[in-house]
This record gives sequence, structure tokens and C-alpha cells, in this order.
Amino acid sequence: MALDGYVSALAADCEAGCCTTDARLVAALLRRDKRTLDTALASHTASQLAAVQQPLPLYHAAALADWPEAVTALAAAGVPPSAADALVHVKPGSQLACMLVHASIYQSEQASKRYNDAARSSHYTALGMAAALGHVQASSSRVVVALLAVGASATAGREQGALPACLAAAVYGRSGAVQRLLSLLAAAGGHMTASEVADSVQNVQLSSPIIPALLRQLTEQCASLHDLDFEAVHALVEAAIHWGFSQIVELLPATFAASYLPSAASQQDPAFLLRLLRHAGCPLPCPASVQVQALELAISAKQPLSVAALLAAGVQPTAANVTQAICTGQPGVLRALLAVARPPEPPGRATIDLRSPDCARRLPSFVHQALHLAAKGSLLGTRVSRLQVLEALLAAGYSLPKYPKILVHSATGLHYYKLFNPLTAGLRMQPAKLSATDKRVLRLTVPRVPWSPSNHHLFPPAFRRACRTLLLAAHRSSSATSLGSLPADVLPIIMQQATYPLSQWVAVDCLPPAAPAVPCPPPAAQGPVEVSRPARGQASLATAPAVIEAAPGVAAAPLHTLRKPAKSTGMALRRAPRKPVQPAGMAADVADAVAAFSTALGGGAPDDGGSSTSACAVDLAASSSFGSKAQAAPTAEQLCHGLAALSFSTHTGPFTFGASG
Repeated sequence: MALDGYVSALAADCEAGCCTTDARLVAALLRRDKRTLDTALASHTASQLAAVQQPLPLYHAAALADWPEAVTALAAAGVPPSAADALVHVKPGSQLACMLVHASIYQSEQASKRYNDAARSSHYTALGMAAALGHVQASSSRVVVALLAVGASATAGREQGALPACLAAAVYGRSGAVQRLLSLLAAAGGHMTASEVADSVQNVQLSSPIIPALLRQLTEQCASLHDLDFEAVHALVEAAIHWGFSQIVELLPATFAASYLPSAASQQDPAFLLRLLRHAGCPLPCPASVQVQALELAISAKQPLSVAALLAAGVQPTAANVTQAICTGQPGVLRALLAVARPPEPPGRATIDLRSPDCARRLPSFVHQALHLAAKGSLLGTRVSRLQVLEALLAAGYSLPKYPKILVHSATGLHYYKLFNPLTAGLRMQPAKLSATDKRVLRLTVPRVPWSPSNHHLFPPAFRRACRTLLLAAHRSSSATSLGSLPADVLPIIMQQATYPLSQWVAVDCLPPAAPAVPCPPPAAQGPVEVSRPARGQASLATAPAVIEAAPGVAAAPLHTLRKPAKSTGMALRRAPRKPVQPAGMAADVADAVAAFSTALGGGAPDDGGSSTSACAVDLAASSSFGSKAQAAPTAEQLCHGLAALSFSTHTGPFTFGASG
């Protein structure tokens, strides 16, 4: 039944119950009968109207009917504002109780029971009834404005157990009503109490948009939560975590705040966790089990910042945490864990079952776990991230063991090994989904095979392209350039030091190919055009059309599309700024390669988090043949970035190593 039907039924009950003047007046208000209302107001004194309490006070009846004109008329007739603040108890099973329960926007059985209990056990003011029925919405708030204009209070009766207007609106899911009432309260200098906010949060759904506005009431007045019971505080904190409202942390005791570390760590936004840790202090005032649980949830949420914050607060990682980071393919999280501690590996087993989908978690070696997932081609992570996980473990000092006298269950059956090597026999047992190139990269990464001309063909294609470009550029450059001054025996040292980590070269190979440039047809010139010619001595080195600087509003055209203009066209030739002269005998594309390599060595490329910084450096300055211009030796990381800058070259030349170039 619609709300209008409930109001009509309530008015019919008022008329049928008794024929007194008070009952007829209340029925006229519920039915919005203006003629009857005007007649009754004219025949009653102000004291008589104020004494009307049964079946409803007059202001309450006008609020139920959403009739602001009646509120104004009652005030003009002398009905005092205190009548609007009178408390009306809702009797169980009455039409009024049914109407208030029906007004709830929640239809679940559990919610209906909770709101039914709230309606039966509460007392309502006129504003409380209007809020419960949704008459405080932004589009239908005239009755509330009228009640406040005559002097009604939005917080009246809270000491006597009344259901205040804000709480009533929250209980009945009226988000617009809560926003409106809170603004009215703020304008009047009032606010909701902490208990009212807690009751409101407990009686609404966690996804309700009114929760941030309710929580803001607590922080704006710096309300104390010490007088609330555990359930009320728990509801407030859970709602604040769900909505990322971290300002509530300062209102909690430090011991109580630390117990919510797991809930905050499971969120995608680490802001709440960071504020919680700062408020709790170090060491954390919570059991170790709570700390471990928070770390596990942060790893599951794939939040390296949350993991790093927990570790900085004193949470100690365990072997289970390392395995979790390995199996979820998170190299950043794994590096953060290993930077704090180096947990011991799980104990060995007499049998290894490679058929189990959860096999990686049961392997007794961290490196074997990462190798198994990388060779299996797990759906978690990418080729690069799985390789970075393996490199992080090797950099931390873990190694790949060989298992003596062990039974191995594989897809082909049960096998007994006197000495099982996961790098050889283990890779052969994996499905054929992994390419031969990826398996070759794994066999190079685990033992960290040093680069040499004989095994050059085993390394990733991006590395081989970079080496070929470097050698070709050094061969074609003169002694006036940086590469030309290097002795021949230093170039292999550069390539050997820049080989690892291989994940950086695999990442370059995984990049999509660059789209070829499509030349645009030259537009017709519409005005004077200035042509920039190359400087003298550079005409043979230009690999791209010269720049055309057109007049405003005129598109530029390549130089080769324009012929020498006649004197009458008004086209003026302007000399381009002088550029460094390229050494003779060195092609322009090789000059670009030299510039890219020199730039990468000079500043170093920004670290993207995908490679580990190596402390070793090539001792180029110590070489007697390097010359007097030797500077600080570049690190292996800088060399790797320098070669990566050359890895897209398509040069071919006489420099080939091993079976292929």
C-alpha cells in the first residue's frame, strides 16, 4: 500500500474512533482538507489547539501529510512551537507503526525487522516523522523549512529517548534528508552526538552515501568515542575504512586503532593504513598474530606501499609471506620483504608433486617456486614480472638446490631421481606452452651465466641488437667521439657488465613494434614561407626533410616538395642555427646511436622498479688505454640503460658472435 493509502487509512481510523473535534481536526490535516481545517482553526482558541494530543498532535499530523501551508496556519492560529517538539510514542501494530515501517527504503527481512523495532520502540517529534517519511529531501523539504521557521527543534527530545530527525532520516535510508538536516543543524550551530552518529551508521547499509556526512560530524566536533560501546565503535571504524575516511583515526585509542590493521591493510587505498600506523606508534600495541594477518592481507591486496609501511612499523616477514609474494607475481612486494629480513626456506620433502595446481607453494625452495611458476607460464603476472621475482630472490642470496634421492610426480608418471635438477629435468617436465626463448632465458638467469662471444646467441634479441649497434657505432666513429676513443678490449667488458638483469631486455622485446611513419601529402602553400636550410657541410648527412617554417595559419611542407621559388613569390630563405659538425666518415644514424648511448651513460635512465641496481661498475678509468679524459666509471645499471637505448636499431654489420648475430 502506498504512503497516501496509509495516511488515508490513518485518517479513517481517526474519524471512526471517535467523533470529537480533535479527531476531526487531525483527520482534516491528514487528508489535506483545507475547508475543514480553516473552520476548526476559526472556532478554536490557541490553548485548545495546543492541547490536542490524541490521536496525534497537530504539527505531527501536518508533517505526516507533508503540508507546509498547514504548519504556517497552525502557527498563525497560536499553536506554540513546543507542540512540534512533543514526543509521540508509536504503538506496536498501529497504522502509524505500519506506515513508518513501510517508509523504509530497505526491503530485506533483516532490515525490515530492525526498522520495525526502531519504529515501535522510539518516540518521534514532528521533524522526526517528516524525516522518516522522506519529507526532508532537497525537492520536498518545504514542510521541514516551515517547521523550523515556527521554532521546531531538530534535536528535541534526545534526552528522553526520542528519535532525532537526523537519526530518523538515517534509519529510514533517506540520504537526501540527512544531508539537508545536517546543513540545517550546522546553520543553527547544532550537531549530532557521537551516539546518534553510531546509531545511524549501524542502521544503514555500508554502501549508503550518507555515511561520509555522518562521520564528518564526529571529526568536525572532535567527538570522544570513549563512551561508546564496542559494537558502536566497531561500526564506525568499519564504515570509515570502507569509505577511506581516515580522519576518524585520531579519535580512537592507540590500542583500539591497532586492532584494525588487518581491515585497513586489505583496502586498495593505503592512506587509511598509513594514518593508522602513525597513530598507533612503534612498536605496534597489538599481538604478533594481528600484525602477520595485516601483512598477509596487504600482500593479497597487491599494495607495495602498504607492505612497506607495515615492515617499517616493525612487522617481521615470514616464509609464508615470501611464498605469497612469489605465487602472486609481485616483484616490488618481494623486494620490500627481502630488504627487511631473509626468512629461512621451508623444510625439504621426500616427494615433489608437479601435477598439483598448488605445487609452487609446497616446494621447499623459494627459487624453485619462482622457477616453477615462470616455466609453467602462470596467469599471474607477466613474463617480465615472473622473471623479476626470480632475479629478486637470487639477488637476496637464495639459490636453486638439487634434490638427492627424491620421487617426482609429473604428467608422465612417477619418477625416481638420484639427483633432481629443477633447471634441467624440471623444465623438461613442464608443458610445451613456454617458448624455447623463455626457457633459454631461465637457464641463463638462475646460474647467471656470464656473457661471452661464444654464447652471445643465447641472450635475448634486444640485447643482441644493442650489442651489434654499439660495435657498429664504435667501428664507424672517429677518435673525436666518446665511443671512438674506447679501446677494442673495453667494449666486450661493457656488454658483459650490462647483460643482467635479463628482465630488462625481455621487457624491451615485449614492447609493441613502433608504427611506421606515414608521410602526409603536402598542403598547398597560401602565403610566404620561410625555408630553413641545413648548415654548410651538413647537406650530405640529413636523413629527414628540412624544416619548413610557414607563415601563421599555413601548414608546413617537406622541403623536397618545393622547388626553388622565383623572386616574385615572396618566399624568403632563412639560415638554420648552426649544429655540431658530424665527423667525416660517420653516418648520421650511427651518430644518433652514439648520442643515445652517451646520454644514457651520462644521466642514467630513471629506474622503473623493474630492475635491481647493481653495485659493480666497469673499471674503465683504470684502463691505461682509455686516455686522460677518463671520468667516474659508469655502473652496470647505467651500462644496461645505455645499451637499451640502442636496442631498437636495425643495423647489420660484420660483428657477429656465436651462431647468430
